[in-house]
Parts: sequence; C-alpha cells; structure tokens
Amino acid sequence: MRLAVRDLEPGDLSSCAWSGPATHLAAIARALERARLGEVEYLAACPPSGLPVGLGGIDYAKTAGAGTIWMLAVHPALQSCGIGTVLIQAAEQRIRARGLHRAELGVEDSNQRARTLYERLGYAAYGSEPDSWDQEAADGTVSRYETMLTLMGKELLESMAPIGLRPATDADSEFCYQLHKAAMGDYITATWGWDEQVQRCFHARAYDPGHWQIITVGGADAGMLNVEYRPGEIYLARIEVHPDYQGRGIGTRLISALAGEARQAGQALVLEVLAVNHRARTLYERLGMTEVARDGNSNTKIIMRLTP
Repeated sequence: MRLAVRDLEPGDLSSCAWSGPATHLAAIARALERARLGEVEYLAACPPSGLPVGLGGIDYAKTAGAGTIWMLAVHPALQSCGIGTVLIQAAEQRIRARGLHRAELGVEDSNQRARTLYERLGYAAYGSEPDSWDQEAADGTVSRYETMLTLMGKELLESMAPIGLRPATDADSEFCYQLHKAAMGDYITATWGWDEQVQRCFHARAYDPGHWQIITVGGADAGMLNVEYRPGEIYLARIEVHPDYQGRGIGTRLISALAGEARQAGQALVLEVLAVNHRARTLYERLGMTEVARDGNSNTKIIMRLTP
C-alpha cells in the first residue's frame, strides 16, 4: 500500500471515527490544540485517497530530551499491513528534525503484539508506569480505564544525508515549478484556488536562476531556497522542500543557519508565510520567529520576524 504521512488537521477528525469513540476523538482534538503550540505533532498515514488510515502523536513535553510517541492507531481493516511501522519511522524522523536523539513510548503489558513490533524496530524496555484515560462504552457511559504501561526507548542515530546548496540554472525551471506545486499546491488551493495557467505564468515571471538555489540531500535535488540580503535584514523570500524530503529537519537546519548569519550581522531575519500553512508557521515559531504583521486580501499572509 502506498502511504504518505502528513500532519493531521482538525478537518480530518470526521474521517477518524474508526480510531475510537467520541472521548478518543476529543482527546485527539486536544492534542491538535497542543500541536498549534509546538508541544506535540500529530501524524496521519494516508493512502492516495487522502483519508487517514493510521494515526499517531509525538509529545515533546513529557520527557526532556526525547519525543514520546503515543496514541498510535491503525484502521482495524488494515492492521498487519505495515502502517504502524510507517508511522513510527515517520515519527522518528520528526523527532530527529527537532534535534533530539531519543524516542520513547509506552505499551500495555497485555499488548504483546505491539510490544513485539516495537522490539523489532529497536525499542528496549527500561521501566513501567501506571496510566489511565476515559473509556466510552457502547451505551455511551464513560468510565476511567486504568492500566500499567511498559516504558520503551530507542536511541536515534543520526542518519541524515548531507544537505547542500547549488546555484539554480535555466534547466531547473521545470523542477522548481513541479516542486512548488507539490510543496505548496494544497495551501495555494485553500487560499486562492489553483489555476494551472495562472501558476505557470507566475512561475515564468518569478523564476530567477541568478538568485535561486537548489537544495540537495545526498546529491539529489530536494527543494529550493531564495534569500535576499536587504539593508538591515535578511529576507527569506522562499524555501520549499519536496514532500518526499519533509520531516527530516532540512528546513530547520537551513533556517537556523540563516538565523545565525543574521544574528552575527546584527540583523533581523524576516519571512512571509501563508496563514493556512500551520505546519510552517509552527516551525518558524519554534525557531523563535514572531508575527509582526499581516498582508494580502483577508490577511492571507503572515509576516514573521526574528530580531537579533
């Protein structure tokens, strides 16, 4: 089964009834609120239909220096298809992207099947703790479920291929257009609608191989970067990473490098982000950037700034 792992959005909840009763969906909704604060990430594994068939969260507040994977769920009709493995591996990538090198999780003592999977993926038991949550019965009554968890952890070795930058050339124009469509298409559609002819014309006017750079990962083209050095500030005009390479810390590393460059020069780092692009905004906020203004019709763009 071909799967893509993305951030779960509030609008997905209506398609996640398979994961549990109303109390469980309410817990996921609360986790999504915490995601807006950068405390957690909540992932959805989706086939080409885009509907979630696997869910899982990462809590960065529970244990210092680690990401805790929790609330894993796979559609009952699709269990034993490797979806849980895909989710855990994606979660580990997200944890690495935060600069952390340890993943933890808990498994009920009675769930030997899950524990076997975690052990196969390299997790080792290191302790235990009690846990509890609200559980809703078929008749709608809610009771408190109490259980004992075996705590398991895994050291995440650094496996990121080298990230590089090379100058864009005329031959990279089509790559950059298709990259823009893959990385930003959903956000543009949600904001203005996607018109292929309009987007082609916009790209033809905007493409500037003299200033754009191609992001490479292990020698493969993975994204693009456009930085403008203005009086008193460094302006990040555009950074786009192909979805196949997202969640690996590429954006974090490049923006952190620009932030360090701006700090050394005593300048601000400035960028704009579409208001609907919550994932990017959360990243920028985690890197210390704050909203300073809004722009565009209906405030479609947020201007963010990191002051030295």
